[in-house]
Amino acid sequence: MLALLNDFASYQSYLSSVVRFSSWCNKKILHLNVSKTKEMCIDFRRNRTVISPIVINGEPVEQVDSFNTLVLY
Repeated sequence: MLALLNDFASYQSYLSSVVRFSSWCNKKILHLNVSKTKEMCIDFRRNRTVISPIVINGEPVEQVDSFNTLVLY
């Protein structure tokens, strides 16, 4: 999921999207492995805002500074 968070309303919309996605996974009997889910926040401002981690199914999502993507051809 990708979001531009420039105010509190956009942050609330992002959280709502995460909740809807999690609910959709539960309805479709898909297990969302929160321990393998990561959140990366990119903030170019001088005074960075500390953002609390998202909680999915009672588990906080780990925040990371970088990640690698596996691409198969």
